[in-house]
Formats: sequence, C-alpha cells, structure tokens
Amino acid sequence: NPKLRPNVVFGSYCVFSQRDPQSVISKQPEESVIDLMTCAESLNIAHYAQNTIHDGKRGVLEKNKINDRRKAVFCVNAFLAYALKISQRYGDEITAVALHLNDQVLRSFTPEMVMQVEREKYLYDDKAFNASFYDILSREGVGGFFANCIRLGYLASGRRENETLLRGLEDVFVDFGIALEELNALGDFILPRTKVLTHEKDSSDQLADLRGGVITPPIRMIYARGNQTDIKLLDKIYTEGSNTLDEHKEVLRMLFETGTYQEIATKLKSKSRHLRGRIKKLGIPDTSRWFLQCLTSILDSNRLYRNFMEDWNEVRHQITTAY
Repeated sequence: NPKLRPNVVFGSYCVFSQRDPQSVISKQPEESVIDLMTCAESLNIAHYAQNTIHDGKRGVLEKNKINDRRKAVFCVNAFLAYALKISQRYGDEITAVALHLNDQVLRSFTPEMVMQVEREKYLYDDKAFNASFYDILSREGVGGFFANCIRLGYLASGRRENETLLRGLEDVFVDFGIALEELNALGDFILPRTKVLTHEKDSSDQLADLRGGVITPPIRMIYARGNQTDIKLLDKIYTEGSNTLDEHKEVLRMLFETGTYQEIATKLKSKSRHLRGRIKKLGIPDTSRWFLQCLTSILDSNRLYRNFMEDWNEVRHQITTAY
C-alpha cells in the first residue's frame, strides 16, 4: 500500500500529540506532519525504484531497456534527495532519523544478494536463513523502516516526555514490518491477472524471488515439502528464469497442496490480531489507538487472500477436469 508508511507517521503523531486523527484531518494537519509523511513516502519510493534495479523487475536489466534503467536510477536519486531536503528543514535530529531509515533499507539488500550466491545453504539451513531473512532483511530493513516512521511522528509532535511508549510502539511496528515482508513474499505467488498488479510491480515480476534465487519462507517450505518432480520444476524455473503461466499454476498448486499457503496465511492473520492487542496494552487513548490498529489489519484483511483463493479454485478446477 503506497500510503501505509506515511500513515504510520501520521498515526504516531496523533498518539504523541494526544489528538484525534479525524479532528486533525478536518482542521488540516500541521505542515511539519505533512512534510515528514512526504519524507517517509519519498524514501519508500526511492527504495522501490532501487529494488526494481536490484531484482531486475519490469525487465530493466535487459539490454534493450537501458533507458528504463536510467529512469530507475534517476528516480532513486531524486526521491532520496527530496526526502533528505525535507528532513533538513527540521534539524539534525529528524535528518538523522531519515538517514538511518535509508541506511537500514539499503542494508536489507545485502542478505538478498548473499542468499542468491549461497542459495543451497539458505534453502536448507534454518539458522542461516533465520539470521538473514528475519533478523536483517525483515527486522532491520522493513521493520526498521516502520519503527523510524513511528519516531518521525513522535518528533513531529514536539513532545519528548513519553519515551517508554515510543519504544513500545517501535517494537510493535518492527514486528509488523517483519510480518509484512512475509506477506509480500507470499504475494509473489499470485497468478498474474493484469499487466500491472501494484504500484511498483507488474505481472512479469511474479515469481521474481524464485527465479532470482532469493530464499523466502514460502519457497523454503515448498522445497521441504514437495516431491522430487515438484523440486525439479522449481529448480528449472530458477536456473532458466522461465515464467510461463502453466509453470506458475504448478507452483501455486505446490503452495496449496503442501499446506504452505494455509500455514503462512493463518500465522499472519493471528499476528495481526496479536499486534492490535499489543497496541491496546500500551494504554493509548481510544481516539488515536484505533488508527494504528487499523493499519496493522492489512495483515489479516487483505485482497491478497481473496486473490489466492480465486487462483486456487481456478487451478483446482483445471486439475479436476483434467482427470
């Protein structure tokens, strides 16, 4: 969701300024809040563009797409510079948070590259995988991004008296970011319906993790639970970089028949409820608490789950009629 991160900044601001989000919106938020929301989203766009280059999305690494690569590089530089320009209006403390936020996301690219080089190790070694995917890529990368959005809202409020609440919310949103990364990894398996699936991804990008050699929780699980025929197909997609619709449907079948989809989906929905409970226990007034709780509901109230069930019903029907 392109509005998720700036809304975390806004929700945090409302919590620490002790204001009702609806009243803030109706009276026009302070300029500093809007600026820091814009700063967070500008950094987010810069990182999406960088990820496009890193993962070769939209075919930008193809020889005939050099202009698209140039546009992506320009996008990274322009949005990063704009975000830092905004943060500098409000002093060194906020600029430091923006820079730290940027550094954490850049650091999260490292484990992806390492996993691609040592694919077999991370595919079967639990300790190595957990340290790479959960501790660095998810916790320090995406989780750290959301924690810093909480801190930007805290600084925008102008109040410094409740650091215990700040640390509590940062911890919640680090865990939210970890879960969101796992949701994103699951979403890589949805069948392409239209050319553009989301604001940063089109249909040709689906199964990008599998094709690119990035190891994610669902990929590890279907490798561990699939039969030899399934594993041969997964290896073929990885080694050849192929992405036909029939192959994609076979991978989706594996995702469901191995129980991988159900296990991850159930875990994420449970995590969403748990996070809302943790936010409630922080003692935040109802007027501002509901806003942050609503943001975490993306983990259990998401069109992605409906798309998966539509895809699986289609594939299951084809399997049934084939026999």
